[in-house]
Amino acid sequence: MPYFNLTVILSENASSHICGKAKVSAVSTPGKITVNMAVSVSDFHMWSPDDPYLYSCNILLSYANGEKSDIRTVRTAFRKFFVDESGYFNLNGRRLYLKMTHFGNAWPLSPDTADDLSGYRRLMIYLKSCGFNAVRQLASAPLPQILDICDELGLLFYSEHSMAWHKKDCEQTEILFRESVEAVLKRDRNHPCMLMFGFQNETLVKAEGAWTTDKLYHAVIEAPRYARALSPDTVFFLQSARFDGNRHYGSVCNPGSCEWDGYMGNESPEAPDLVVDRHIPNYYTPEMGDVHLYPVMPYGKKVKDTLSEFNKMKRGVFLSEAGVGSLANIFAANLYFEQYGLLPQGKEKEILKSHCHEFWKFYHDYRLDRIFAAPEDAFKASQSLQAKQRRLYFDLIRRVERFNGYSMTMATDANLTGEGVMDTFHGVKPEMYDVMHDGWSDLRFCITVSHTVLWRQEILELDIVLSDLGILSEGTIYQILISIAGPDGVMWSKKIIYTPEKKTDGYLPFAANLIKEKISLQCFEQGEYLISAEFLNGARAYGNKRSIYVFDRNMLPPLHRIYAVGLDKAVADLLLGQGAEVITRLPDSPACHEVILVSCKEISDSDLNTLYELARTGAHLVILNPEVMIRKSETVGEDNRETIDFRSSDVQNIRVPFEKKGSLSEFGNWLYHYEYVVHDSSATK
Repeated sequence: MPYFNLTVILSENASSHICGKAKVSAVSTPGKITVNMAVSVSDFHMWSPDDPYLYSCNILLSYANGEKSDIRTVRTAFRKFFVDESGYFNLNGRRLYLKMTHFGNAWPLSPDTADDLSGYRRLMIYLKSCGFNAVRQLASAPLPQILDICDELGLLFYSEHSMAWHKKDCEQTEILFRESVEAVLKRDRNHPCMLMFGFQNETLVKAEGAWTTDKLYHAVIEAPRYARALSPDTVFFLQSARFDGNRHYGSVCNPGSCEWDGYMGNESPEAPDLVVDRHIPNYYTPEMGDVHLYPVMPYGKKVKDTLSEFNKMKRGVFLSEAGVGSLANIFAANLYFEQYGLLPQGKEKEILKSHCHEFWKFYHDYRLDRIFAAPEDAFKASQSLQAKQRRLYFDLIRRVERFNGYSMTMATDANLTGEGVMDTFHGVKPEMYDVMHDGWSDLRFCITVSHTVLWRQEILELDIVLSDLGILSEGTIYQILISIAGPDGVMWSKKIIYTPEKKTDGYLPFAANLIKEKISLQCFEQGEYLISAEFLNGARAYGNKRSIYVFDRNMLPPLHRIYAVGLDKAVADLLLGQGAEVITRLPDSPACHEVILVSCKEISDSDLNTLYELARTGAHLVILNPEVMIRKSETVGEDNRETIDFRSSDVQNIRVPFEKKGSLSEFGNWLYHYEYVVHDSSATK
């Protein structure tokens, strides 16, 4: 019978030095033939983000007579990646903090094809230079050419597939899911960068209703049993965000395993095998080791405390999505389309055109020309603010020792969302590079304060954590100087000693508390102050500056009589501190010119009408809580409390004294948020 020869030659990609070779002969039979071969390499070089060392595997197919019939070259590398028993990522024997972001096939010049890779290459180079060491393709498979780029640059890749998100059960769920997984793994498993594969993203498990996902969930649980044979050295992720809430299954399936036994957070094999819908919108699923976190802005004490709770987890936790966006720069996108001769079509064209038209009208109607020289400047200002918010979020995230990695939402402004590090056409956003470089630095201070703006009569609560991702040495004594300087020079300083010590698992911590101090501001004059943290020996850290603003309450104008309805104690104390006479009842005179503050959530129709009548006759009515103007519906929530639907179009429930009652809308202020500007006026000067 005819037979063929198969020769494999492994060489170093950089030097072409041959470091291994193998040859086998096999009988040629009709159909598909699988040949297993092994090449022994005695002294190999490991692939990593810092040293993406590649090998070329040349496979030669020839006939028995020596005639060559085919040749193929595949790049490969040596690396070992897994989640350890403490729930932290480990690459080549060292702990690795994942510095990740996600994206989709959304390069406008070449969507879903490899016709023009310039945008993707520019994106990956920019991300690597910012400090990212990993990227994730959301809910789809990457172009193979993108994986080539990541192989070369040393970017770990987290791949997904088309059945990972926004899918519901059908008769062929299990078959379609398996086909989707197998297609991606078979095509991409040889890429050195593809060390992670996610089976699902943000999917609640529902066994009933129009959008059931019970079959999908069970397909995910069973997937490693066939996927492991296809990709032996890939870390599998059960679901990004773990909306299933089932602590019995670990968030990860490690290489060499076909079970979900890579436990993170408070996951445990002893926990009951039970799906629990306990996901908190904008927050996360408690107890799980793979979480998304999009808190409502502004980021204050509540967000800091929420993040600090993760330090109570038994194992490491992967923050696989979190971030803050900007306004989507619709003017830049529209001009880029014209510049490249790719005028948007269909719905995209209509959206861009209508949005640009509407903003032009808004720009003129609200006299934004007093603040911005051109409409696009408003979007650039939003992007600048996005960078500042990301810096703040870095301080809050990097201070959590239990986080084993952070995947930032997201790489680009895909689909005009505004959530990217770069814009829709992979252009650089203002101030973003410096923030990324600072935030991803392996050694950085995380400086947080009780308030950014304080009265000199208050106490500043200063909290500084040092995040170290492998820079400092165990047992070395480091001196650090903390100071606060302002218009009159240094007003406070303190020198501290820090000596890194290993935890019980044998590794240095990713974050360590340096100082928690309460500082009196009585001697501080009004002005801006800079908190500074500096190493005096042995190392240099980023994230070492933070501004605060001190004001003198005595400089405020005195207040007089104020009537209040439902005023909380903090506001009342503030007013009293300024000399106000706070009267917790309505004025006796129907024709008064007093200030009336209303901050309660509930008020009767008669009392509200009385307030409106006082406003008609000269009172200054300030309603601090919009719920007052909505009549509660009879809807009862799970906690037996009535709920308010802010988006209700029923004008009968809107209690305002106007013929056109309008509507009351609630805007989420998180990843996708609104911006505001303040015109100069007598009240702001």
